[in-house]
Amino acid sequence: MGLLDNAEELIGKTRSSISKTTRSMSLNNELKELEKQKTALFARLGEALYVKRAISDSAKEDNAALLQNIEDLDCRINEIAYTLESLNRIEAATNPGNRTCPKCGNLIQPDDAFCRSCGSPVERAGNPSFEETGVEVCPKCKAPVSPGQAFCVKCGSKIH
Repeated sequence: MGLLDNAEELIGKTRSSISKTTRSMSLNNELKELEKQKTALFARLGEALYVKRAISDSAKEDNAALLQNIEDLDCRINEIAYTLESLNRIEAATNPGNRTCPKCGNLIQPDDAFCRSCGSPVERAGNPSFEETGVEVCPKCKAPVSPGQAFCVKCGSKIH
């Protein structure tokens, strides 16, 4: 019975982890979409201001809707960023082996070599530096390489 209990516990933890990862990815995607919309609104605003050639009271009135849309997007972007930050802090507190991506802030699992959200390479936690062990390493990704190896099997970079 103990084996089944362990399996059920593992399945529960896996579901929870998948749920948290899915939520983070969904929020990251929404954040990117909102930032695209904001960029498009700034482009429209810039075009309108260029046509007017000055920010006058009439230009402010003409662009009030664009300015309000930008302000609304900023509010939602800040809400999502705060939610993501909170989710990552909670996950990091419940699982000290996890880290966050230095580029996008998404949660990084201990064995991840790349961020699941933005694809940035990340250092693996808990592994000693191959350079410290005296083993020859790839100059790009620092993976160990065998003597005489011409290319890295991990990242494909030329060794020498």
